[in-house]
Amino acid sequence: MQKILLLFGVVISMPVLVANEACEFSRWGEGDEIGNANLINAESILKASQLIKTGKAYSLGVIIDQNTPAYPPRSLSLQVVQPTGQFGKDQFPNATYNDDVFQGWFGIGPQIDGLGHIGDPDAPAMGTDFGLVAVQMLDSPIATDNVDLDQDGITDIYAGEKLKMTDWHWFSWYNRPGVVFAEGTAGCCAGDPGKDQARNKEEIQYKVMAGDTTNLSDNEKEWYFHADPSLDQLDPNFNPHFDNVEDLKQTELFQEEPFGLDCVMEMTTGPFDLAAQDSVPFSFCIIFGQNIDDLLANAEFAQVMYNAKYQGFTSPTIPHVESEVGDEYIKLYWDQAADSSQDVVTGYYDFEGYKIYKSTDDGVSWGTEGDKIFDNTGVQVGWRPLVQFDLSYQDDYYHCVKSPQIGNCEDIILSNGQTDTHRAMDVSGFDPLAPWFDLGSNTGMPDELSGQDCGMYYDATLNDSLSRCGEDCSKDFDGNDINECYYYYVDTDVLNGIEYTYSVVSYDTGVPDSSQITANPDSWARPNGYQFIESSRGSTPLDMNFVTAIPGAQNTGMDCNSVRVIPNPYFGRSTLNETVYKRRISFMDLPEKYTLSIYTVTGELVWEQNELHENAGDGITFWDLRSVNNQEVSPGLYIYTLDAQSGSSRQSECSHIGKFAIVR
Repeated sequence: MQKILLLFGVVISMPVLVANEACEFSRWGEGDEIGNANLINAESILKASQLIKTGKAYSLGVIIDQNTPAYPPRSLSLQVVQPTGQFGKDQFPNATYNDDVFQGWFGIGPQIDGLGHIGDPDAPAMGTDFGLVAVQMLDSPIATDNVDLDQDGITDIYAGEKLKMTDWHWFSWYNRPGVVFAEGTAGCCAGDPGKDQARNKEEIQYKVMAGDTTNLSDNEKEWYFHADPSLDQLDPNFNPHFDNVEDLKQTELFQEEPFGLDCVMEMTTGPFDLAAQDSVPFSFCIIFGQNIDDLLANAEFAQVMYNAKYQGFTSPTIPHVESEVGDEYIKLYWDQAADSSQDVVTGYYDFEGYKIYKSTDDGVSWGTEGDKIFDNTGVQVGWRPLVQFDLSYQDDYYHCVKSPQIGNCEDIILSNGQTDTHRAMDVSGFDPLAPWFDLGSNTGMPDELSGQDCGMYYDATLNDSLSRCGEDCSKDFDGNDINECYYYYVDTDVLNGIEYTYSVVSYDTGVPDSSQITANPDSWARPNGYQFIESSRGSTPLDMNFVTAIPGAQNTGMDCNSVRVIPNPYFGRSTLNETVYKRRISFMDLPEKYTLSIYTVTGELVWEQNELHENAGDGITFWDLRSVNNQEVSPGLYIYTLDAQSGSSRQSECSHIGKFAIVR
């Protein structure tokens, strides 16, 4: 987009005489350059002095000092110096000689000179990269009578049909209904409150809404109904219901305002009958576009969204994610509902894959600086995922567009008696409409990946090898007492005691361009298609695809001596998942049931916890560095005791004493 720098200021106006065939020379003579300033002479000054009544003086000067506003890098400085002896002798031996040095820009404050300007000689005066705006009628009342909009004797809208837009007119703000004469900036604002109002203001307003030109003056016709000035408004080619844009450009007012007009546009629908206490629906929208094609595409899609009850193209179903933790690993599970997702607008089954995002700051960011994704304008638009799975080439090619079944589309008979169509295209690489996003590399779903392709993790506790990604059908995922199949991924790039946040999202193929008659048989929306859509990452554990997990060793049962304090010592504020509002020390490798107590070196109880950790990988707890009185603890040496217990009476089985330090 072209950027234009404008310099605004108060400019001193000087009369300039431009001589050409259409100009008359000044009454002061051909060579005059000061115009009416010639009226200022001794005689006029004497006459003016006789008008003085009070003798009060007004300052017309402008104070220029160091506080005068100045557009950078402009500045002003005044320096008092003593320039003595510059000629080899003291110029004023018996006096002090001071002088003033002024350093400043004429373009400060009120633009002293008024001659400084900034411009680009190679750039067009108004630029070329301007957006467009329009108003679109999405829904309208039902016509109660037949309507002939172009007055050709043929009904354009039949009773019972949507009226849509039936009138559209443009007029200048200075010629709006209610003014008593054509305004100008100097005659503002006839028709305003307190000003004279046109007696037929409401009548004119109704006529503009209804496309009625009868009983209007010539000026009123010109102001409110714009056609080619050469056309008589009684000509059958003239349509009083719609202003022609090309005709607008030929109007005198349009041509006199090359920098744009202060326009008022009226879009109406009607006529229709409306009984007392009755109501009718209507909807409209304001749409924007970078150019005409973009504006029309957005208008088309606005209608699509309205018809779909204000919904646009939708992402696949958000996955339901759960997690399990163990010694230096986190295992993520998610359901397969997204695989058979249907877009609510197109009706297509357009699922393509999954992305897993990983965060160490509760989802504030989803990676490092190098993981940020930027569009072609330099704006960050996303993050690179930890791992990505998408349909294989074969699954892409044979994926049924109007049925959730993958492959064998020719065997699926739709309600219209035709067989389903398949995509017949590969969906991989970068999105053609948003090339900064990756659609995948035909990896296939996790269940299609072997341990060699996906990596292995060996769980020594279970004496078992876990595939980093795969499919399992042994979990009652939705709690209906039926085991479902689900995908899983095991992240081994984790540290025990550190909190990690994950989000598993689903994404679709986007809408292919209109040339893809198998993948886009209904040719939805713009010819070039629409970019892919990704489901939301979520922001809290209340979101079904947003989970937090802390890996840790298996609880030690009745073992007290394996406990670890991390970090030890604790310096100021640790970097382990901490923020300004969250500080903590981790106790790891805890027994199944225990009492953990923290004391000062003088034996004062600071904090205590009685806990039961029944599950594997749950031998960890956190202390927020606050006392039992909810006060922030002081730096120093602290003693902790751990007592492993069993049974409902919490009988002691073993104990351990340790120490740690807090350093500020």
